[in-house]
Amino acid sequence: MKRLSYIDRVKGLLVISVVLGHAAWSIGLMDYNYPYVCYPFNTTTFLYVGIFMQAFFLVSGYVSNFHKDFKTFIVRNIQTIIVPLFTLGFVKQVFEGLLTADYSLFSMGGVRTFILNGPLWFLNALFLSRLIYWMFVHALHNRYMRGAVMIAIMIGSIFINHHPNSFPSDYFYWQASLGLCVFLWIGDEMKQVRITDKRLLGMGIFYVFLLVLSRFLPVLSPIPYDAAKSTLTYWQIPIDVFYVLSGTALLGWISRKTGHNKFLEYYGKNSLVVYIFNVPVLCFSAFLTTLIISPAGKVKPQFRNPTNSLRPLRSKPPRMQFLLFKLAFCHILTDMSA
Repeated sequence: MKRLSYIDRVKGLLVISVVLGHAAWSIGLMDYNYPYVCYPFNTTTFLYVGIFMQAFFLVSGYVSNFHKDFKTFIVRNIQTIIVPLFTLGFVKQVFEGLLTADYSLFSMGGVRTFILNGPLWFLNALFLSRLIYWMFVHALHNRYMRGAVMIAIMIGSIFINHHPNSFPSDYFYWQASLGLCVFLWIGDEMKQVRITDKRLLGMGIFYVFLLVLSRFLPVLSPIPYDAAKSTLTYWQIPIDVFYVLSGTALLGWISRKTGHNKFLEYYGKNSLVVYIFNVPVLCFSAFLTTLIISPAGKVKPQFRNPTNSLRPLRSKPPRMQFLLFKLAFCHILTDMSA
């Protein structure tokens, strides 16, 4: 399938949503309590929290060819998902551990967890769900039968999520992958539809309407997809699917109307790298924030005067060395993301 620039822009919008969604959480990882920073992020997550992970699966289903032979399909997915998962993911874990002073990765338990679960649940679930959907594409040639099976698998995943002790451990996030297969099918089916700006806007309006309505009827609020344990219930399946469909359509309409936005296209084409390194970069940003700005939101006195700002650093060489050490890692992360 020919690469579509507006799809890259959709992915760019989605990965920016991921970064925004992780911002307050990353500040928490650093044990900082900055309400003026966290509040804007926490109060706006409802705008995208119900779609930004599931929509990636829908887009993946739309741009992927599931009719390839098994060898070609599996090799390609190992190259594009598994290899970055364990190589860049290891680098990410090391940087994040240094920033948060969490060295569990270097223990026997940490190595075991890294191997069995991987460092990034989204990529684990994407790989497994794509493999599962590929098998059903080749086993069931009836499109609607495949859809029925994908919905049944989603229902099964909800049952598993609510009875975790009755099933094997969630190694490689296999439970999350089951609940997301249906969005690969939806994306695959979207290839049969002629997509126009009018249709995208028509669907996108429903997303805005649902969000507004959910402020008055919390029962209709978007359901965040938590890898550890989804809170989705059986009766919420139609709402969840409709949120993802209409929300992705709205992003598609926005991306088409932005024209050739190089910024969004760049983020979309490099969404994998951005996703992998967004948390350590955010953690380092939080570290810099606490050095310069007080919890009250004001610049610290020693940084108002450049001359005075050097005195506490001179008086504490170990702290200065630690700061330079972290600055070096930030520079490496920036180079890798570029």
